[in-house]
Amino acid sequence: MPSSGVEQLDRLFDSIPTHSSLVYVNDPGVEADPFVHQCAARHLAEGGTVVYATTHRAPADIITDLGRSGEDVTDGIAKRLHFVDAFSALMGGHEGAPYHVDDPNDVEQLVDGIERAGHDHGGAMLIIDSLSSLLDRAEANAVRRVAPRLVAAMKAFGMTNAVFTQWPYTDTLDDVLSRFDAMVSLKAVEDQITVSQYFRLDRAAWQDDVDSRPRLYKVMRPGGIHVYIPKIVVTGPYNAGKSSLIHAASDTAVSVDHLGTTVALDHGRVTMDGLTADVFGTPGQSRFDPVLRIVTNQAVGVIVVVDSTRPESFERALDMLKVTWKQGLPAIIVANKQDLPGALQPDEVARRLNAPREVRVIGCAGQDRDEAREAIRVLVEMILNAPGIDLE
Repeated sequence: MPSSGVEQLDRLFDSIPTHSSLVYVNDPGVEADPFVHQCAARHLAEGGTVVYATTHRAPADIITDLGRSGEDVTDGIAKRLHFVDAFSALMGGHEGAPYHVDDPNDVEQLVDGIERAGHDHGGAMLIIDSLSSLLDRAEANAVRRVAPRLVAAMKAFGMTNAVFTQWPYTDTLDDVLSRFDAMVSLKAVEDQITVSQYFRLDRAAWQDDVDSRPRLYKVMRPGGIHVYIPKIVVTGPYNAGKSSLIHAASDTAVSVDHLGTTVALDHGRVTMDGLTADVFGTPGQSRFDPVLRIVTNQAVGVIVVVDSTRPESFERALDMLKVTWKQGLPAIIVANKQDLPGALQPDEVARRLNAPREVRVIGCAGQDRDEAREAIRVLVEMILNAPGIDLE
């Protein structure tokens, strides 16, 4: 089954039919190459063959980037990676690619190379790294004339991934882009001085409904493209186990404590399932409530941790929920310390808290890594399935 190579993007597709084509349409300055690099690297690591049509970078540079993907591609690069090189001749060189394009300004020659590669390696993954380079070098009408040949050539491959950067061209290639089966937009969003990037699945010809909500993403090196959850707040009464949960769930975490209690913030980064979440924990004492209000600002999800063995702390937990939670913001209550004697079951914790119906209560032994990460995973699923935040 073909794959984009990006786990959280693949989850938006019912499945990807064989011989499908996907184009990433990115705004200038927004990273797009990592998407096709990750697709190529993962396909090679899984034993597949890749034909890489490069129009704006040397094959050696691309090989270097594939090696940084976090995938073990050594054997694949040596045996199963084949370049259609429409770049090196611009620099007066020839890197010995099997499908060398003598005149990169001639779009017909590029398609010739892709056709020959498709004949030799039918069923391989095809990468076209910059459709916009074609528009830079050839007249738009020439690109349109060759588009039917290009589309037919792509059908010889198991899947095609291409990139098109939307520079302010006087003449666009919308009619050419429409020939791709699916399109993903890559855009930037600015929040005060913070600039983030997101991808959005615009269409997929093989399914009637698509989830077109934007997903923030980061490019992790190594690690590849991860959906990025920028701010999950973990709060709860004193000694409920917030720090333990964050440290157990996180790949890296730091905290400031004095005499064993957190007096500033915990910060952890959780990486799993093709996504990365930044998690911030707050002190539990009421004197830190002003800090809690500040930290909760711009949070995309909230976890309130309660000690299941101390029902007398539940009222304080509910007060903290009221401070951090607003209608529509994904939130869960973690009934922590389920491994200790006398711990109330999650349904009993939910009954005693009388929390809003939208806020789920789940059980957890917060020092157990698997259970702590499962709590994060539950909230992340709620965040990704929540009504989309307007990033545009």
